Amino acid sequence: AIDLFFDTVDRISMAEKEHEHSDFVHSWNEAIALLFHEGRSEEAMNLYDVLEDHLKTPETFIVAAKGLASQQNWRGTSQVYTRALKEHCLSEDLALLAMKAVVEQELDGKIGTLRSISDEVAAMEGHSSKDWIQTRYWTLKRELGWRFARLLMWWNDPNTASEEELLLAVEQLEAAKNDEIIPKNDDLRCIVRYASFKINREGENSFGSLQSSQLIELVLEAILEAQRTSLWTQPSFITSSAISLRALSANKECVQLVRDALSQGIRVSKR
Repeated sequence: AIDLFFDTVDRISMAEKEHEHSDFVHSWNEAIALLFHEGRSEEAMNLYDVLEDHLKTPETFIVAAKGLASQQNWRGTSQVYTRALKEHCLSEDLALLAMKAVVEQELDGKIGTLRSISDEVAAMEGHSSKDWIQTRYWTLKRELGWRFARLLMWWNDPNTASEEELLLAVEQLEAAKNDEIIPKNDDLRCIVRYASFKINREGENSFGSLQSSQLIELVLEAILEAQRTSLWTQPSFITSSAISLRALSANKECVQLVRDALSQGIRVSKR
């Protein structure tokens, strides 16, 4: 099929009308993706280069960037992003790939470059860079790693960054409740994993005046909300919640949680 496509391309002169090439763009993108999948990256990029940039669609740039990223060709991934930016073909997926490429390369001023990319894609979507980063924090953390994600959030002190992350999770959980939408799994995980570990010897955590009773309420709220998501059926979430409640001396609540989970056939670790 790919050879037939190339035979067709060979019969098309680049001097022909642009709309005749535009009709092939979708198939072109699929051919590029297939070549990368078959390990023929050089041929894939040759096909990508043959199509003039102003005829490419956002999907063309994404397909090329994904293919190059799969080969760990981070410089090439960055170059695809630059060309897409010039042609006003940005997309969030492409921006995330470009940010990943920045992190993976030996470059100076990585945070500044990451902020520039977030500025560009946020402007395209009609948001501020701050809002774009905050609403996609968990994705950025997975793609770029903890250090770069927290620096993008301006959490410069690693000693307090985990507390800042907990505050963000609580804020996003409350926003989801107010909007009557299902909360993000990442927010719920963060609350049950971190709350119990932020208590100091006086029964308060290091980012403010929350008492252990308030932290227990947070964990119980996260558990309640999790029952509307796929998290509730995951043994790891139940176990983390139980550990957190036990660390907060909420033994009664911990026992009830385990009983509820077991009654629904959910496995719970005995640790």
